[in-house]
Formats: sequence, structure tokens, C-alpha cells
Amino acid sequence: MNKTLKKLLSGFISLSMLCSMAAIPVFADNTLPTDELLLDITFDEAGTGSGSFTATTGGTITEHGSVAYTGTNKVLSIESNGSGNYLELPKGILSGKEAATFSFLIKPSSGWPFMTTPVASQTYLSEKYLGMLATNSSFIAERYNNSGTRLSSVSSDGAYTDWQYVTVVF
Repeated sequence: MNKTLKKLLSGFISLSMLCSMAAIPVFADNTLPTDELLLDITFDEAGTGSGSFTATTGGTITEHGSVAYTGTNKVLSIESNGSGNYLELPKGILSGKEAATFSFLIKPSSGWPFMTTPVASQTYLSEKYLGMLATNSSFIAERYNNSGTRLSSVSSDGAYTDWQYVTVVF
């Protein structure tokens, strides 16, 4: 990640993925049932910063490259641009799922707060991934499994310079 991404993921507090084919029910206490969460990372789990840790829900998270946690309430911070700086989620976590919801807090700059892909590298017009690009002026959600033609993406333009709570449903 380049220097403009310095704080991109510093606001990444929680990643929750839900799988649902129906509308998400509203709960009186504003909590989601843990049996429906595929992954929940609070960054308060024991072992963060040691190479890998077990998520609150969902399995082992592996840290790659320059990954740090800052503040009293731990906040994920990836300080430098580079394809080697990321968190790896459990393999196959989205296998067989028809829908997924990604929810998190972010203080965006310019970069990818999340991306998941089954392949090691992308080729233009043959991309296979889903993710979100976040800048100070727009959020763009993309999903590709293409062979020659790209699907349209969904974007939200605005002034995103402060903390934002984001939910993206694929």
C-alpha cells in the first residue's frame, strides 16, 4: 500500500461477514446472532501482532507483512503500500455461499479496505475477486469473475475524510 493508504486500514476495526439469502432481521439489542457470522474480528483477540491469531468467530487469521495494531482499543494499521501487507482469512470461508455482507469502520484515504480472491494475481478483463476501493471522495464496490467483459461496479461519491461505517452486500 502506498503512503496515501497509510491510514486506510487504520480504521478497520471490525470485519463481519454474514451469509443470508433473505433480508437481515432487526434485533432488539442491536446484536447479530453469532451462529450466522462467518467471521468476526475485534482485534482484541489474544495473539494479534504475533503472526496469527484466532478470530472471535471464524477461525485463524494470518498476518502478512507490516501489520500493526494501534491505540487503547486496538485498530488495525497497515503503514506501507505493498501487496505483502494484509490479513489472510481462513481458506474457503466464502465457499458455497450465495451472499456475503462485509461491515467495518474505516478512515479512508486511497486503497482497498478488503478484497478476497481465489487466485494469486489478476489479469485485466479476466479478474476474479470481490472487494471495495475506498478514497476520500468515493467508495467503489466491485465483484468480478469475468472473461473479457467487466460487470458494472457500485459507487458512492462523497467527502470521506472522517471515520465511516461501511456495509457492502454482495
